[in-house]
Amino acid sequence: AFRYVQRVALTAGTPSFEVRNVPFSSYGYIVSAYAPGLNGNQMTVEISEEHPLAEDVRLAITPGAPFSLLLRDQDNGPLASTEVRLVPSGAPLGRPAQSKSTDNFGSAVFENLLAGDYQVLVGPASAPLIEPQRIQVQSSGHMMKGGVPQPQGTTLVVPSGTPLAIAVTDAYGNPLADAAVRLQATDRRQLTLLEGVTDVRGQLHFSRVQAGTWQIDVSKTDFDRRFKQLTLDGRDAPPE
Repeated sequence: AFRYVQRVALTAGTPSFEVRNVPFSSYGYIVSAYAPGLNGNQMTVEISEEHPLAEDVRLAITPGAPFSLLLRDQDNGPLASTEVRLVPSGAPLGRPAQSKSTDNFGSAVFENLLAGDYQVLVGPASAPLIEPQRIQVQSSGHMMKGGVPQPQGTTLVVPSGTPLAIAVTDAYGNPLADAAVRLQATDRRQLTLLEGVTDVRGQLHFSRVQAGTWQIDVSKTDFDRRFKQLTLDGRDAPPE
């Protein structure tokens, strides 16, 4: 195997270097450029007796690009003051992890993000709000306009609210399985419904129910239909 590393000082001009006595090979060579804190580049070239390298190899080194991440709940509302961490995943190696807190608009702007895949972690490490999400950041060299790196971004939906447990029984306190449960918000213009069916223990769990006033509608064949109103303030744990 032939491996050669050349350190090149970055100057005002285009840095260049020369490698001599490269063995011929039909498998090709990977030529790559790396600079700490910048996006590197690589290409594969063939250097063989039939195809000697006839021209210079040109590799670009580009700065990181701005990337904005928007957090929205299920009603398209912003999630403010929420911790967001970007953890590099896979190649290229050596990229640092970054963290921010969203502003009042639910936005976290990373000014200088290197290209590659990242895992997005939302919320405290001990209690994440959603499963890790994967995003891809393009090199600023692919997103240029007038010589300026163009911003990139994506929106993640993070359901907000508190867990709610509902238990359905008959008149004697026995659990009722397969009872249809419907929650409808009564304090907002947009129709908001949550629906489910009780399990063998007569229970149903909603992982995220937003603060507000809800009407609970419970029905099951051969049983009377029941309605109940529930108000959640988003601070205290809801009753069962």
